[in-house]
Amino acid sequence: MKRLQTVSLVAAMLLWCVTVSGLDRGVPDTLVGDARALIAAGQPDKAHSLLAPYADQLAGDVSFDYALALALLDSGEALSATVVFERLLLVAPEFHGARIDLGRAYVALGRLDDARREFQKALDAGPPQKAAALIERYLTELDETQAARQSSRFVLVGTRAGHDSNVNSATELTEFLGFGLNEFSRRQASGFGEVSMVAGGHIELAPRLTLSGVGQAQGRWHRTASFADSQVFTLTTRLDHQRGRHHPSVAVDAFTLVLDGEQNSSALAVRGDWQLELSRSLSLGPTVRVGRVRFTDDLAVKNVNQWSVGLGL
Repeated sequence: MKRLQTVSLVAAMLLWCVTVSGLDRGVPDTLVGDARALIAAGQPDKAHSLLAPYADQLAGDVSFDYALALALLDSGEALSATVVFERLLLVAPEFHGARIDLGRAYVALGRLDDARREFQKALDAGPPQKAAALIERYLTELDETQAARQSSRFVLVGTRAGHDSNVNSATELTEFLGFGLNEFSRRQASGFGEVSMVAGGHIELAPRLTLSGVGQAQGRWHRTASFADSQVFTLTTRLDHQRGRHHPSVAVDAFTLVLDGEQNSSALAVRGDWQLELSRSLSLGPTVRVGRVRFTDDLAVKNVNQWSVGLGL
């Protein structure tokens, strides 16, 4: 849906020319013209800064409101943009260029049914051929997006076998600092077999709100060193929300380790992220993680609580 969210100003201006003639502008040409130039140059934030001081004074003026709404929309402030577009269309309901851009704002908010309604109204108004083709393309992309709004799932299974020359990562020494080392503390070699499975999926709970989960189970068994047999189980669930350029999420991670048939340790953590999309391939935001690791009673001295705060780019 990127094309809907970042439609070129050329297309918007085409529809402007179709519909704006005859509307009372009431705004100095330099103000709106300069703002449009900034938007065309890919600087909607600067356009918004230019227009914002006049927002109260010129609210309700069609050309000003249109430039302000476009600047908000292209700056990632789709919710604020819809307020201005809707106000504009109350004054100028035949301004179909603004109606299409209102549809774009609804798409950015995940309100696809509302977007379809606005696109269809503009199409029903009988726009010129190029404008009609643009609207029909938007409607087609909406169809594709809504068709893709389904839950998905996957399962992967793997296996392998081999020989490990040091299954317990130990030394060959029989004693250390005067202490004798038993067979479990000395290097041992063994053949092994391993089986793993990963399963996961996601479901869209609401527009721009997705719940996903991934679970993994992995087991390794040794032919002559059963004390090193291990099974690892992990589960991650994540809730993601997208609001313009902002992408907050929260996740829960769980982990359990079984050694030689007995539970060794478990871990549980909650983490939250808030990413700001700086460009299509670059995001910046903080990450907070709080968790704990717990061992069985005889190893309880190793229990820890953890927290971390970071900034990712």
